[in-house]
Amino acid sequence: MRVALNLTAMLILLSVPPAEIHAAPDYLREIKPLLEHKCFACHGGLKQKAGLRLDTIANMLRGGRTGAAVVSGDPMKSLLLRRVRETDESKRMPQESGALTAEEISLLERWIAGGVQELANEEEQIDPKRYWSYQLVRRPMVPKGAGFDHPIDAFLGARHQRLDLRPGPLADKATLLRRVYLDLVGVPPTPDELREFACDSSGEAYTKVVDRLLNDPRYGERWGRHWMDVWRYSDWYGRRAPNEIRYSMRHIWRWRDWIVESLNADKGYDRMVLEMLAGDEVAPENSGSLAATGFIGRNWYKFDRNVWMFDVVERTSQGLLGLTMRCARCHDHKYDPITHEDYYRFRAFFEPHGVRTDPVDAKQEKEKDNNKELVLKQGLSRVFDEKLDAKTYLFRRGDDRSPDKSRDLSPAVPASLTRSPVVVSKVNLPPVAFYPALHPQMIERQRIALAQGITTAKLETQKVMEKREALKTRIAAIKAGQESIPKGDSLFFSDTFDSERKDVWKKGKGSWVWQDGLLKQTQVTSFATVVSRTNHPPNFRVKVRYRPLQPGHFRSVGFSFDYHSGNSQDVYTSTGDARQSVQAFHRLKGKRIYPREGIIRTELKVDEVATIQAEARGRQLKIWLNGELKLEYEMPVVRRPGKFALWVHSGVAEFLDVEMIGLENTLSDLQRELAKLADSIETKRIGESIAEAKQASFERRAIAEQAKYSGRPETNDLFRAAAKAEAKVNVLQTRLDLRSGVDKKKSEAALKKAEDTFANPGLEYAPLGEIHPATSTGRRTALARWIGSRENPRTARVAVNHMWLRHFGTALVPSVSNFGLNGKRPTHPELLDWLASELMDNDWSMKHVHRLMVTSAAYRRSTKPVPGDPDNRQYVRMNSRRMEAEAVRDSILHLSNGLDYAMGDEDIDDTKGDSVPRRTLYFRATPDRQMQLTTAFDAANPNACYRRETSVVPNQSLALFNGALAQDRARVLARELHGRHHEDQEFVKAAWINVLSCEASGKQVELMKSFLSKQRALLKDTSGMQRFTPGVNSQVAPAEDPGVRARENLVHALFNHNEFITIR
Repeated sequence: MRVALNLTAMLILLSVPPAEIHAAPDYLREIKPLLEHKCFACHGGLKQKAGLRLDTIANMLRGGRTGAAVVSGDPMKSLLLRRVRETDESKRMPQESGALTAEEISLLERWIAGGVQELANEEEQIDPKRYWSYQLVRRPMVPKGAGFDHPIDAFLGARHQRLDLRPGPLADKATLLRRVYLDLVGVPPTPDELREFACDSSGEAYTKVVDRLLNDPRYGERWGRHWMDVWRYSDWYGRRAPNEIRYSMRHIWRWRDWIVESLNADKGYDRMVLEMLAGDEVAPENSGSLAATGFIGRNWYKFDRNVWMFDVVERTSQGLLGLTMRCARCHDHKYDPITHEDYYRFRAFFEPHGVRTDPVDAKQEKEKDNNKELVLKQGLSRVFDEKLDAKTYLFRRGDDRSPDKSRDLSPAVPASLTRSPVVVSKVNLPPVAFYPALHPQMIERQRIALAQGITTAKLETQKVMEKREALKTRIAAIKAGQESIPKGDSLFFSDTFDSERKDVWKKGKGSWVWQDGLLKQTQVTSFATVVSRTNHPPNFRVKVRYRPLQPGHFRSVGFSFDYHSGNSQDVYTSTGDARQSVQAFHRLKGKRIYPREGIIRTELKVDEVATIQAEARGRQLKIWLNGELKLEYEMPVVRRPGKFALWVHSGVAEFLDVEMIGLENTLSDLQRELAKLADSIETKRIGESIAEAKQASFERRAIAEQAKYSGRPETNDLFRAAAKAEAKVNVLQTRLDLRSGVDKKKSEAALKKAEDTFANPGLEYAPLGEIHPATSTGRRTALARWIGSRENPRTARVAVNHMWLRHFGTALVPSVSNFGLNGKRPTHPELLDWLASELMDNDWSMKHVHRLMVTSAAYRRSTKPVPGDPDNRQYVRMNSRRMEAEAVRDSILHLSNGLDYAMGDEDIDDTKGDSVPRRTLYFRATPDRQMQLTTAFDAANPNACYRRETSVVPNQSLALFNGALAQDRARVLARELHGRHHEDQEFVKAAWINVLSCEASGKQVELMKSFLSKQRALLKDTSGMQRFTPGVNSQVAPAEDPGVRARENLVHALFNHNEFITIR
């Protein structure tokens, strides 16, 4: 049987003519695309190396300086084939786009062998410099005679007439109102707004709505989110738990707020570009303009500046110019007239820049980044020229390990995009720009903070004095027999670690696990710690049992008391491999100090239980190890109130139990406490003096610095007075350090030095804050002014194309971020250029362009299909669109009267989208952290999103059906409507118009009433139903009443309706 089948197949094969088996490849379908991909970059319209063009058959037959590239019918004589087969890599072609595969070479060989004939009318690849997007925008004449008053409709109508197309009807008023509300402010109209519009029969009814919405603060939020897509906004990200930033900038939310505010103020698009690229140079004293430089700072990357710079170049060119410069990083652009050198000259505009965070308040509170570097908790993150002499080198083949240091490249824009070179001028900055602490507001805030410091210091002294007087009175009463001392000690806490007690312990560093009646620390790290929630008694006795384990090195296990703000007293054992000990030490401001007298060598073993006991009374400390008194010790520093902590350092361990007993004070204890309070009063008074001296020092230094940087003649007297005032602070501070009793010899030496400086001050003193370069290169200003000028052929076109896309659902240039030769040509070039001209001729006002677009008949048309243009390429109707993720969530909250319209401020945790009712753009959005609901509905990818993707997937329905937000808000809205509409007929009508922004038809009303009837019947008798635990953290429980519950379910179903998430 198999033989018969094989013979049959052979006979069939033999019956096929040889020409069909080895048919020559199709030139237009197979050969030309291959040559375009591999060869046109060097032998096409862009360049003609060796005088050779391969973009038409005629050019191949004609050849270049070394002869014909193709000899028809003779592959062996064809230079093209010889060069792609070359084994010497230095001669093999193509050089830049990689060698052809064996299959591709075979394709060329068979094409040549089959005979090559010129094609009639085959056009050469256009000279890129003559391509439409490299030509300046010229305002086209608005077509006449198309029967349209609106310019947009005139352009589209002229095309309709040529193609014999009849545009569709206008949308009904309810549909149009919902569309324009969602487009301009991001939420649907309310029923009252719908009714008001329906009742306004004036010719200006719609334009009044448009003007009102454009002046609504919600407009800035809606369109701010659109531009945040294009400009690649992302909150900072890296590792949130240890507070480590790796990408973007802290406080970048200020850029987001600037975008919203600028749009609402109708700031010109050109001005926005200028401030985003060079706000620090053009408006260095304006905090909003400085925040705008987040556009550049967004690209910051912790580990590699070249990655950071690569993103700056690519995102600036693509987002603002529709220019893909990526491949020119390694070689000349394959399609556009952008050379390898052009790329690095463009980079040179940004080479000097760095990022920094300026303080915004006098407190200047700091936190640790990744438990290491201190950074400002609150600040203004901005860009500035940090390295004025930074050099730009061309990277050979894009490899940053191979810079060409023979030439330092100066900044320039590609010659193909400009008629004249961009001129760079240095910018002299005002003092407050390079010296933020000199800003009058910062000086005033610092004065207020220092005055508050004095008040606080005096209050602290007063509290201690009052405490001393109360204690003196008590001691006198005890001595007179009028009061007795309470007898007996009291248990502070005891824990056998059977389970985690979150009311007692707060986990810090390390890996702590409550397991098998033990508290285990399983990670070898530095000072893994758990801390008590409350302060312990001042006098106490504590007992801790633990077992040091493998692995580890020092295996230090112990506890801290008086634990607060980097200060503590500590007791521990070290079960090291080389030596073992029991020790006492203390910490001051995070520094560990190990007194020699606190170290006792002893023998300890790994895996054996150690019992350590300690008694602290005043500054006296006794330590027992396994029942043996090891150390009687006077703590060398003044004790402070604090918490109790268990810790493990450089090892792992398990704790069996801990017990602390508070000790009652004796009369001697009280007398010691009284002496301690007297000493504390003296310390507090020095603290008062320090606070006053700091205020005086600040005032003197501020006067001196203002004189230094104001251009007034400098006087040494001012500088000497500032130095003396600063020295006084140092004298008082060293006196305070000396009272602490730590390293007395060192403190005495420091005090003598401080007193000598105070007696003979020089002219040097500490500045008020960080000082940066006093000039800026002006490079970014020059670039920004060119980008926002009429001499730039791209900027206005790119901007209006993005706006058109978001109003009409399709773009005039479909490749929205690529206006180059490898992108798409405009579908309506005259309309595109007219809109670009309108933008530029009206001070780059985006509101003006929005108004033009949404008042056109093209925008106001129905979405119903129209014959002759099924894909709507000619805009004979309006396109239906799916709501963006933000609009879905905001609309659910808005329609149920739950949306909080507070504007601005820090990013909100993305996990709180169900519980915090702010607008969605204010929630954290990074490449690795976004709200789940918005992710389901195709939220922007913060790495790059020039146009949003739209998907239809099951988890979108699930997000609305099972999500807490939709369920909760449906219940809230249903109950509100239930209170106003008792009859089902009125309720379903009200529910429909509230959620879907239109009147329900008679059939829809009946379907909803039937749904309510069935739901009520089901919910009245739930005996046949199986209860289940919902998978969401709903904040609004469903109603107990079956009738109300049915209505809640109906509103919930409407939130899941396709019409709710669709913009018609």
